[in-house]
Amino acid sequence: MLAERARRLACFLLAVVACIDTQPTERPAPAVLVVDGDTVVLRPGARIADVEVSAGSTEFAPSSVELQEGDVLRFTAVDRGPHAIVFDAALTDPAGLAFLEASGQSRGLPLLAEGAAWVVNFADAPAGSYSARCLTHGEALPIRLAGSAGRVR
Repeated sequence: MLAERARRLACFLLAVVACIDTQPTERPAPAVLVVDGDTVVLRPGARIADVEVSAGSTEFAPSSVELQEGDVLRFTAVDRGPHAIVFDAALTDPAGLAFLEASGQSRGLPLLAEGAAWVVNFADAPAGSYSARCLTHGEALPIRLAGSAGRVR
């Protein structure tokens, strides 16, 4: 009788162990951004959205951007410019413009060389409509920032 109980307990424990997932849970590696030798590790789930800037017929590629809260937007010159990118106060939601001004990101340094980049960090930015513009060439880039629930407010 004792041997039978021990056998049943052993079978039960083997069944339990077989059901346990022994594989480690894989977490996605955080996005890493390197600009001019500085390395920034972004928040979990954050993306790096790249926009190419040129003096061609389409100044920004892509021609619009959809972001999530915490994402980073990188403008990179694909020609020798010059490009002077600012956020357009008339086309950017007031709360977003206040965030950009308070964080010192409402305008970038001129992009004078091919490969020059300007990065805007949307961590803690309010959801809504933003618009970047090149003062040199005039084209606007519509940007939509969704909040943590994935909806633009």
